[in-house]
Amino acid sequence: MKITFENIIYLLFLSCILGSINLNAQLGFCNGNSGDPIFTEDFGTGGNNGPPLPPGSTTYSYIDGTPDDGRYTISSFTAYFDWFDTNDHTPNDSNGKAFIVNASFTPGEFFRRTVSGLCENTSYEFSSWLMNLHPSYGGCDGNGIPVNVKFEIWDSTDTNLLASGDTGDIFDRNAPIWDQYALVFQTLPGQTAVILKMLNNGEGGCGNDLAIDDIVFRTCGDFIGITDDQDRTNILICE
Repeated sequence: MKITFENIIYLLFLSCILGSINLNAQLGFCNGNSGDPIFTEDFGTGGNNGPPLPPGSTTYSYIDGTPDDGRYTISSFTAYFDWFDTNDHTPNDSNGKAFIVNASFTPGEFFRRTVSGLCENTSYEFSSWLMNLHPSYGGCDGNGIPVNVKFEIWDSTDTNLLASGDTGDIFDRNAPIWDQYALVFQTLPGQTAVILKMLNNGEGGCGNDLAIDDIVFRTCGDFIGITDDQDRTNILICE
């Protein structure tokens, strides 16, 4: 195996460039090597609704039942009003729950969560699954307000925006479909925690009803290629 001086210079240059990029990017997945999840939120399982999110997690009001505009519930049941009757996203769940949201009449933040235990100067991928619960054959005369969510990653002081992106309009469909969205961001020097925010871009009213499940944070690294000019069949290297 041979590592040349040119390879080292290129890697140092690439590291400097990546370290200087402003990562207020649009939605996108890690293009490199994703690590194991370091944070997950699947909202639990069970036949009963709840429990409510921890204090400070949302500006919406919890209800153990049908969520009107500006309310939410944590439930394995989704067929409120004329919504889809469907399962949560988490594989192999029994009575798996999701975060069920009926958007407020006023656009704005409806969810936040602090994620700690991160490493400084490290790239991470945030991802979450989301569903528009309102069917195209339901009420609203076929003109349900589309779901539109903004994801934001802030530093732990809530003053530096590290990344953000919008889902765009997710219109009513004929069948329940879970879509996955992601953001890639890099922690700052000395930073070991970030704040995830979700904001409703749309209006309340008939439509804009959604479910969220399986929030995940994982590291995002580079793919590493190893070549050997001596045609050996195996090689032992450090991680």
